[in-house]
Amino acid sequence: MTAAAAEIVLSPECELARKPGYDEVHDLCRQTADIPLPHGRGILLQHRCGCACHFS
Repeated sequence: MTAAAAEIVLSPECELARKPGYDEVHDLCRQTADIPLPHGRGILLQHRCGCACHFS
């Protein structure tokens, strides 16, 4: 596994959607954007889901 692949973090919904029979769960993922901490100077409360389904 490469370093870039190790850094990809999936939301719980997209992680579940990787299992057979749960393909439709991708639609429930709401982590489509980074959520910054107010006045946090770049600190994130929640990272964007790294799943490829959000890039298309």
